[in-house]
Amino acid sequence: MSLYKQMALTISLLIIILLISVMGVNYYSARKDMIQSLYETTVNNISTLANKLSETGGDPAELNSMIDAEFDSGYFKMIEFQANDGSFHYKQEDTDPVEGVPQWFINFSQIKLDSITTDVSVGWQIIGQVTVLGDDAVVYKALYKMFVNMSTIFVIALGVFLLALNILLRLVLQPLKHIENLAHEISRGNFATIKQIPRTRELKSVSLSMNDMSGKIKAIINKLHNNLEKLTAELSRDKLTGLEMEPSFRTDMKMMFI
Repeated sequence: MSLYKQMALTISLLIIILLISVMGVNYYSARKDMIQSLYETTVNNISTLANKLSETGGDPAELNSMIDAEFDSGYFKMIEFQANDGSFHYKQEDTDPVEGVPQWFINFSQIKLDSITTDVSVGWQIIGQVTVLGDDAVVYKALYKMFVNMSTIFVIALGVFLLALNILLRLVLQPLKHIENLAHEISRGNFATIKQIPRTRELKSVSLSMNDMSGKIKAIINKLHNNLEKLTAELSRDKLTGLEMEPSFRTDMKMMFI
């Protein structure tokens, strides 16, 4: 795997983990605040409900009507009244699935609300207890809407980060590509140099070192070629007469003929 791919993969994973962590903290913080707010609202509502039930004087028909009316208001998921003498019991509970929220999100969120119970009195006499649960559908809908918005922001932010990362890495690693190309050219016998020296201190030092190495290798190769030509010329001539030897003469004649 290339250095570019390694760096891109590593930084991308870090960005994804960072974004998911931020989203997770925001989500659970909002979830906690919403549940607490719903609980406080339910406490206030049950006090109002208890007062309204007290006004019925304990009449079963009026208790039924009052509980149905309050349940239809949408503030409660469950209302249950139990008379102290056991003569009357009535319960209304919403068991329908939350509209507009997928079941997998409900299973993921797992909102558990505590029931709240208070006494219902007529004058100084306690006639029964009323128990309620706040409507968690409100929290599920709000959380799901926030989750959708955060997911959209996550996708957009991730796309922007990855695009910026791609551009940044190409700019940063471009000098390394020049160094790699120079190394290939040197291995082929082409002793070029890097024209665009990077500004980064480490990469600048490596680029200058590669240029210096290329120049030195070129000088050494040229010197070896010159020495080889000189040695060949000396071996091809007779030391005494200075004339070319017969094998060398024949080789030169063949080369001229070709």
